[in-house]
Amino acid sequence: MSDANEMENMTEEEREMMRMLDQNQEPTQVAPRQAPVAVHPVDIDSLKESPRGIPDRDGNLKLIMDIPVEIKVEVGNSRLTIREVLNLAPGSIIELDRTAGSPADLIVNGTAVGQGDVVVVDESYGIRITKLVKPEDRINSL
Repeated sequence: MSDANEMENMTEEEREMMRMLDQNQEPTQVAPRQAPVAVHPVDIDSLKESPRGIPDRDGNLKLIMDIPVEIKVEVGNSRLTIREVLNLAPGSIIELDRTAGSPADLIVNGTAVGQGDVVVVDESYGIRITKLVKPEDRINSL
């Protein structure tokens, strides 16, 4: 290595190895080896698809069944300027991009998975699912 600045930035061990390589000698000290990576086989048979085109529930899908996901119901959107938002007051109405009676979108972790009608159940809002996106379409949207 000819550049003195690069030699100054090296550790003593790196300088010694460079000297040995310049002299066509084998380095006497070798960097420690990393531990081998553990590789485990995947049970492909348990990932076989059911007739509906989704992974078999008896397979590896069991591993993720208890993971929580965020579900949102979107009844419409609107775009406002900051001025319009600051002028909002109780009783203000924001016009949405959907007509009355249009189905609401069912969104799971940011991905639309279906549509449905907004309903009231025991004084709480809910959604009655009327349409689901096909599993292959959901996968393609990822």
